Amino acid sequence: MWAGHQSPALAALDRWLADAPSPPTRAVHHAWATRAHVLGGLGRWAEACHQLALLVAVVPDHAVHHFNWGYALQQTHAWASAEKAFRCAVRLSPRLDLAWYGLGDVLWQQGQWAEAEQAWVRQTELQPFCPDGLVRLVRLHADRGQWPQAEAYLDRLKTFDPQRALDLEPVLQAAFPVPSGVCT
Repeated sequence: MWAGHQSPALAALDRWLADAPSPPTRAVHHAWATRAHVLGGLGRWAEACHQLALLVAVVPDHAVHHFNWGYALQQTHAWASAEKAFRCAVRLSPRLDLAWYGLGDVLWQQGQWAEAEQAWVRQTELQPFCPDGLVRLVRLHADRGQWPQAEAYLDRLKTFDPQRALDLEPVLQAAFPVPSGVCT
């Protein structure tokens, strides 16, 4: 599945799956997951969702499959379905930080800001040096006009990713403009 060779990879997977054993083995499950990733790489998210739904139905206790399904659903803007998939992923594996991050994103898309914040806070607890959740928290609080919280998350981000924090300064300046005539 080299970069730029997704179509031949998909064809090879489809050929292999046509002759795959029945009932499906772990190798088949892996091939289904790989096929979904290839479909996503081709921008064929609806097909990836279908492939992952099949995988989750057959292997319902695998948190990463639920996370991948949530991510694919997110790409199709199926927010409520993606939320269910991410919630299942974090129920099965509460330390799966990427699922907490994705859950926060789909909750935010649905206007559930307090729950989105809780999910991103959990993600940052699990991965304190991953900037993604902190970036979302800065933006969330800036959007809501909550200067102290936005600044606190930005200060945390500055400690290990100063460039990303610097990139967020305009967001805070737009949300909290300094009145004219005030020196800073």
